[in-house]
Amino acid sequence: MKEREPRRPRDNKQRRDKTKDTAPRILERRPTQEPKVLAINNTVNTQDCRPGPAPQSQLPPQSSIQEKTKSDSPPTGTVPFYRRQDQFQMEAVMKVLTDHPGHFVVGVVGQQGVGKSTILSAFTDRPAEAFPTQSNDLFLAHGHKTLGIDMYACPERVLLLDTEPLLCWTVLEKALQHTSLQGTSPDAWLEMDSLYQLVFLLSVCNVVLVVMEGTDVDMDMLQCLRRAELLKFRIPDFPLLNTNMFGPHDMNYYPDIMFVCNKCQESEWTRSNYLQVQSMLDQTFQDTQMKIKGTGSLASVLPGFNTAEAVVSPLNLYFLPWKHQTQMESFEVLVQSLRDMVMAAPRRRGRKNHLSEKEWFKNAVKVYDMVRRSEYIRDYTKSIRKLRDP
Repeated sequence: MKEREPRRPRDNKQRRDKTKDTAPRILERRPTQEPKVLAINNTVNTQDCRPGPAPQSQLPPQSSIQEKTKSDSPPTGTVPFYRRQDQFQMEAVMKVLTDHPGHFVVGVVGQQGVGKSTILSAFTDRPAEAFPTQSNDLFLAHGHKTLGIDMYACPERVLLLDTEPLLCWTVLEKALQHTSLQGTSPDAWLEMDSLYQLVFLLSVCNVVLVVMEGTDVDMDMLQCLRRAELLKFRIPDFPLLNTNMFGPHDMNYYPDIMFVCNKCQESEWTRSNYLQVQSMLDQTFQDTQMKIKGTGSLASVLPGFNTAEAVVSPLNLYFLPWKHQTQMESFEVLVQSLRDMVMAAPRRRGRKNHLSEKEWFKNAVKVYDMVRRSEYIRDYTKSIRKLRDP
């Protein structure tokens, strides 16, 4: 290998001499173009001094963004669900239902004036206008307010079903405008119409609110509910589903039942009254297949009603005061606690819980047809006619 030559030391003196003999360089500044400024509003044409068109923005206007957001969000609001003369309002209902997986349906039943629409409206984001209500004076003049079944789709995608009153003579009066009794006595017709409504709701709802006025238990309505449970025989939960994909039909499906004593007076808000109503309900439904426990109760909200001396099992029982009373817990606070309990009720198990709202509605229409054609209900109707008709 060749040996490297040693590096020569720098001669700084020679470098300084060369720098002295060299003339300094003058760097010229190159001309630069002026930056172009885009007009925000209007450009001006120098030939005719008329404003030119505004440049198009790359972002869509705010109004179109809001409209797109509204169109992407699921629809909400109140729609007629079922009318006696027109049956199911298919077009109106399908517009507010979605194809997204999952559904949750809450229905309400009770006699006239117990506050069904008021309670269900308090479950919505628009309690003042979701379901119309009326006073007793208007009821005497015009009859009941809710006709058939109305539905409200909540933003949380909970479907609320408000129904016309059970065992109410104004239902018969308005029904006679479109149909006839076909030889049935008015009392028997009213009972059968209420049974059809109850069997349908027990078949399609996740939760059913059974509303009574005060702590005086409405035994007529409760007995009607028990008969509806017995007549709901061999009614499948989703008759249109493919059994190969979703398994066999559930012929013994029952929803969660929440008993609500509404319009309770101040004197009725006692632990003894609460336990007495609980005991009566427990005796009436001691062998029921309906889910009357496990959803919630007033004792879970007001600890004073939860006592170790209670000898009966806790049922889904709730008290609500008059809406405008101020001496007790406010109606709004208590009804929101009831709403939270109902919304937290257990969902269906398995793949059936993932059925969309539209699929649920199609099956509900089929269920209603099966209820009206049920041989067991038809046989019960014949027996009622023989016993009650003169």
